[in-house]
Amino acid sequence: MWWKVIAMAIIVPVFVMTGVILYGVKRWQSRTKELQAQIEAAHLPITPKSYDPRELKNLPLPVQHYFRTVLKEGQPLVAAASMSLPASTTAFSFASFNLSTGI
Repeated sequence: MWWKVIAMAIIVPVFVMTGVILYGVKRWQSRTKELQAQIEAAHLPITPKSYDPRELKNLPLPVQHYFRTVLKEGQPLVAAASMSLPASTTAFSFASFNLSTGI
């Protein structure tokens, strides 16, 4: 008889926690979709549509130098970019980035 009480003391909390976790995951996914829809709805077209070196005048000199090096006058501006991670990436995995230029 006492083993039934112990089993229930273990089984009930496991089921409760499983339900709470599943509810949390569902709510997280739902809210994430809502936020993504809000971001997409707020997306505005960019103006101007191409790079003009005169836009750099108020930026720090190193930033101006960088943009003058990598951009060409009249080059189309990027309005949006998308990125994806490998399917094996989870909330608990960590990525490392190498920012060196190899110079």
